[in-house]
Amino acid sequence: MSANHALNQQAPSAEPNPVSDISGSANKAERPGAAVQSPFSAVIHRISATPQRLHPAVVARRNQLLHPLIAQTEPILTPPVSRIFSAVEQSALSGLSGSYICGNHNDGVSMAINYCERTLPTRIPGIVTFRHNFGASTDSGDRDSISAFANSCGVGVVHGRTADIRTRLLRHIVVRTRTSELRTAIFFLDNVHYMHDWDIAVLYDIRHELVANHLSVNFVAGTFYSDLPALDERLKREAASRSRRSAVAQHPSLESSIIERDLGFTSIGTRDELGTLFKAIDTLRDRSQKSWTAHFLPQAVKKGYLFENEAETLFRMLDKYDGWAKAGFSAKALFACIRRFLTKAKAFDDSRSAPAGLDEKLWVEALEASCFVDRMDEKMSDGVHNGYTGPEA
Repeated sequence: MSANHALNQQAPSAEPNPVSDISGSANKAERPGAAVQSPFSAVIHRISATPQRLHPAVVARRNQLLHPLIAQTEPILTPPVSRIFSAVEQSALSGLSGSYICGNHNDGVSMAINYCERTLPTRIPGIVTFRHNFGASTDSGDRDSISAFANSCGVGVVHGRTADIRTRLLRHIVVRTRTSELRTAIFFLDNVHYMHDWDIAVLYDIRHELVANHLSVNFVAGTFYSDLPALDERLKREAASRSRRSAVAQHPSLESSIIERDLGFTSIGTRDELGTLFKAIDTLRDRSQKSWTAHFLPQAVKKGYLFENEAETLFRMLDKYDGWAKAGFSAKALFACIRRFLTKAKAFDDSRSAPAGLDEKLWVEALEASCFVDRMDEKMSDGVHNGYTGPEA
């Protein structure tokens, strides 16, 4: 490994001593306050309020699982997410009716939706946001669709007649939007390729109700290029086979008058973009205000190690595959690879004599563990070329 790592193999920590049985069965002597007899002849043991002290190795494993990079609880501002957020923000500020973020499977579309939903209210204080995820379930009709929207939008009671649930849903959305400072609602809709015509009807109802109350509304949807043909075919078939409202019958596709513009989604595909992502891991902080890199490699970071410098090694390895950089790397595989590398490199922290080339060997192992080749083969087979479909330019 390069001097940048300063990593060393550590001896595995000793496992903690097993916690003794608290039932007291081995000690028949009564202890004051150790147990009380219930009226039902069951012994209820009083466990000390003092928590058992965990072995440092156990604490370290628990903390690792809770770390936002491993738990995947915090969306990261990657270059693709940054581009999408800028477009979504401009759409909101321009009062455009709606847009959809279209990428390939595992590109990070949901990550972009999550980041926009979390960050937009801090950039434009006074707006109100709603989030709804469509599921891969069969079309169950108007009631289930309205109930699902009511749940995701925070309506307290979803029992009763379908018409009553619909009324409560629309009233809830109108009241929240009307009482917001900017009287503007932004709806973030993920996995819209699972939509049915009932769902589009609900979106029309929501927009109509907000506009009728002189309130602004914007829809931001996330989907995948490879699923759009099946979605449009299903919506057209459903609109033709069942009696539907005229608005849905006239626009039986994703690109309706509600969601009009494709923002596209370009994946990370250059050395600079990969370096920007790795730099974010160097600068992001966890709850203890420790950098994400320092969580895994504390001793190396003290000696000046920067995860950003690993970007050159990884990009050189990925660029050997024909067409990968142009198609853009799978975000799912890329983050899995990063997590694997850092967790494996942790064993070599504070190395005094790291084997030569260890960093590249760790990346080779991380690429294999993350199924990077498989994910990229799937992406290339879908014919998606980093933000647009069709033959390569």
